[in-house]
Amino acid sequence: LGGGDPVKGEKKGKKTKGSGHGLGPGTSGSLTEPEALFKSYAAFNREASSLDFIQETRRLEGPSLSAKFMRGFPTWKKDMKRMNDTRGSPLWLILCPSAERVLAILKELKEFRKFAKFGKLFSRHMKVQEQVHFLKTSTVHIAIGTPARVLKLAEVGSLKLDKVKVLFFDNTVDKKERTILTLKDIQKDLWTFYENHMDKHVKANQCQVALL
Repeated sequence: LGGGDPVKGEKKGKKTKGSGHGLGPGTSGSLTEPEALFKSYAAFNREASSLDFIQETRRLEGPSLSAKFMRGFPTWKKDMKRMNDTRGSPLWLILCPSAERVLAILKELKEFRKFAKFGKLFSRHMKVQEQVHFLKTSTVHIAIGTPARVLKLAEVGSLKLDKVKVLFFDNTVDKKERTILTLKDIQKDLWTFYENHMDKHVKANQCQVALL
């Protein structure tokens, strides 16, 4: 459950097109990243006219995923040291389209493991009750998971979100040109989670949104 080696039997993360770290030029047609976010959300909530977080969304830049985080959040180490006694209440939350992407990001962020404790939150080979126990008994600085499992854990109250400072969307493009914003099977869980659990924190400027 934590940020150690992948669970036995897990498949390695699939390779993706481009840099593997987000929307590049020309991805998703001619849509900009804020437009892609809004299009995804509007398909879920047809009454949506605008989203406060859209204009404030950050795109992290850097030669690697670790570099993007370090450049984008230079005080991350100090911030996480202050949270050593906080259980099940991450500072960063990364939403991924699949378990494979969760494992791939864990691997790419190995440099952070010296200073941060990770929680991987997805359904493959992991029961909800096991993750509930893990969150109740473990300090988690960075939580990485899929929308369905993250939503479930938030609904049962095990994943606490009041201290989340950054909500990341892993917008990597897969071999079929799909992203977390276009995969139909996860849109309901993705935006239900956002509306019910993160929207209030973003609108109160307690949490920002970033795309990987």
